[in-house]
Amino acid sequence: MKLLADLAMPGIELFVPFFDCIQLPAPQISADVLQDVNVLLVRSVTPVNAGLLAASPVRFVGSCTIGVDHIDQLYLHSNGIGFAHAPGCNAIAVSEYVLQTLLRYAHQMSLAWQDLTVAVIGWGNVGKALTRLLDALQITYRVYDPPLQAQAKSALTVGDVPNHGWASFKEVLAANVITLHVPLTDTTRGLLSAEQFAQIQPKTLLINTSRGEVLDEAALFDHYAPEHFYLAVDV
Repeated sequence: MKLLADLAMPGIELFVPFFDCIQLPAPQISADVLQDVNVLLVRSVTPVNAGLLAASPVRFVGSCTIGVDHIDQLYLHSNGIGFAHAPGCNAIAVSEYVLQTLLRYAHQMSLAWQDLTVAVIGWGNVGKALTRLLDALQITYRVYDPPLQAQAKSALTVGDVPNHGWASFKEVLAANVITLHVPLTDTTRGLLSAEQFAQIQPKTLLINTSRGEVLDEAALFDHYAPEHFYLAVDV
């Protein structure tokens, strides 16, 4: 069996005893090179859909990502193609990056870190890892995650609740640190747009480690000015 992996993915040598392994740069992964490939391993830069796979013998797709917006999962399921991804794989690293960024911001603003108010948008693997760090440092935070908030209110569901409670969207926009940790979906696309940017307080730190499209990027840079808010954006 033949396995094709993105060249930027490490550790492929582990598959060598079981597969004929090749690696290609992401731009070279196309339908033409999948004619005899059974297993495909990609990153977020490779859209996986009928156009890529329809003429191939690929029976399993793996993505070394948390997000799956680049994967047509309905097509895979409909055609009996296995799929796996890696939710939570970099939760610790991302949460440590966010913590480092907000501590640097506190230093630049001459604030004690305990005086920060942090709005965490999204309480999945990354959001929970981050709030554990904030709890350890006694930094006040609020969590905004409408699906989880709805579950917590349901009499049929017993779920985790953040130690500092849930936030309204109004409270999110009032925080002096706003950090986003949500998947890209129809609901979260453009979650922060011109209307919200206009309400963000001066000197706010805005961190986005989600997909870029979670922010209305054109509106973001229309509103951006160093005196308005600081940006830490991974897009």
